[in-house]
Amino acid sequence: MEKDGARQFYALKADLEMAATLAENGDFAEFDAHAFEPDAFDR
Repeated sequence: MEKDGARQFYALKADLEMAATLAENGDFAEFDAHAFEPDAFDR
């Protein structure tokens, strides 16, 4: 179980590093919270 946790941690770390690199290079989309969850803003 400990090996699975370490494997998941390093997979997540690699994904986050890739996402950060893409974002730094301008490869991202703006997040629109209203479009994602419009009902959250009806209060």
